[in-house]
Amino acid sequence: MTSRLPAVLDEAKKHQVKIDWVVLMGGINDILRYGTSVDEVWGGHEDLYEACKERGVRVLVLTLLEVGPAIPAGGRVPELMQRRAWLNNMIRGAPREHSNVAVLDGGKAFPFPTNASDPRSPLWSDRIHLSSAGYDKLGALVYGALKQHLEK
Repeated sequence: MTSRLPAVLDEAKKHQVKIDWVVLMGGINDILRYGTSVDEVWGGHEDLYEACKERGVRVLVLTLLEVGPAIPAGGRVPELMQRRAWLNNMIRGAPREHSNVAVLDGGKAFPFPTNASDPRSPLWSDRIHLSSAGYDKLGALVYGALKQHLEK
């Protein structure tokens, strides 16, 4: 992604397509499934923020959503949840260091359901990913966050 997004932005500019905002939601699979360090994921985020800034593009970044309790096996769940929390704290602080970044706290907007009868259950398709209804709700939240910035 750190090379793909700048290439997409450059291609858009070449075709005279103005991109004002990029929505960035990434890192949960990296830290939970692939064992990528928080520092490495954060470094990727910062590279993307800077690539966007160099091209005059603002970034709406989402914090990492909660995940189900059974991710992954091997007794490392508390450590991985701690890594998610650390990355979210870095993301929440991004606007202090990156003037082109705004944050949408997806982690707080989408708490993982406590059980199958929890009204939030239909928003999730598995322990990591939202369902189509969940992505619809997330899309509405993203729209609301962008609209606030566009109306300024």
